[in-house]
Amino acid sequence: MQGFIKFNKGVLRTSWPVKIWLLLPVAANSVAPLFFLNRVEAQAVLAAMMIGAMLMSVLTARFGFSRILGLGHILWIPFLGWLALRVGQIPADDAFGFWVRGVMLLNALSLVLDAADVIRYVAGDRKETDRLESGRQTIHAILDARFDGHDPSGQNNVVDCQRRASSPGS
Repeated sequence: MQGFIKFNKGVLRTSWPVKIWLLLPVAANSVAPLFFLNRVEAQAVLAAMMIGAMLMSVLTARFGFSRILGLGHILWIPFLGWLALRVGQIPADDAFGFWVRGVMLLNALSLVLDAADVIRYVAGDRKETDRLESGRQTIHAILDARFDGHDPSGQNNVVDCQRRASSPGS
């Protein structure tokens, strides 16, 4: 329960653009499926959302409100694959078909941002954060750090070693 409370406090501390972004997948994955409960896809979306919320609470309790929370959507990977196999059988011209395609798009985009956050966490950015950066900033920070030869984990990397080896006087 403390993880759930800590997670929600972390969300409330994020910037307004992040809050607005978070509202989109939450609405698409927890409110919109209620209109299609007679469909197995909507039931699966709600189940994945509940399991993800529980996983994020556990992760927050263990690691704090940090970039590792991107793992909370790990179930969306097989789930999106399952939906992709089914989407051809779902008409695109009604509300249900529109919602299925929209939730697939939002969840896929969220997974890209989550992957960037988890990569940063693994690379050493493990601090608890009050304000999550946008995914674009996250991706740019990873690329800048890797191509500038700096390792966010604070450890020497291959570029640093090559630079020192090729510098005069080494």
